[in-house]
Amino acid sequence: MAGATIMTITYGITVQPKDDPHIVRAARSIRPLFVESIPGTFLVDSFPILKYVPEWMPFAGFKVKARLWRKLALDMINLPYDAGKQNITVSAIASCILGFLANPAALRKAQEEIDRVVG
Repeated sequence: MAGATIMTITYGITVQPKDDPHIVRAARSIRPLFVESIPGTFLVDSFPILKYVPEWMPFAGFKVKARLWRKLALDMINLPYDAGKQNITVSAIASCILGFLANPAALRKAQEEIDRVVG
C-alpha cells in the first residue's frame, strides 16, 4: 500500500495490485541493506586493504555482490522514472493539490495572489 502511494505520487505510475515489477524491484534492492550490511559480514570489513584487490581474487566476492547491488539500486531509481516521465506533470499537480489540502492557509494566500495578479 505505501509503495503504491509513493509510486503514484512520485512518478504518476499506476501500480498493479499484486506483484508489480517496480515494487518487487524495490524490495529486492533493499534486502541487501538488511542482510549483508551487518558489520563483519565481509572480510573487507576487518581488512580494508582488500577493497583494492581485483574481483577474481579469493576473498573479493564482496566486489561482485556490490556491483550487483549497485545495479539493483540504480534500476530501482531509474526504471520507474523512465516509465513515469510522461506522468511527471500529473504527479507535480497532484503533489501541489495535496500540499494545499494539508495547508489551507497556503491555499488562501495563493488564491489572493492569483486574484491580485489576474484581477
